[in-house]
Amino acid sequence: MTDEELRMWADTVSELLDMAVPPQYMGGVMENLSVLYEHASKVMQFPLPGNLEAITAFKP
Repeated sequence: MTDEELRMWADTVSELLDMAVPPQYMGGVMENLSVLYEHASKVMQFPLPGNLEAITAFKP
């Protein structure tokens, strides 16, 4: 994801949540979004078998 796309995503989500991100914090927000995007991409590449069933509640 490019810096422009990250900035657009951060601006859009902050607007939807009615939660302004001060300019001095936007760099940190974008860095964190970049790291999250990298990790999410790896998770989404992990193959799962087609016969998994979703559970309705987590019971430790």
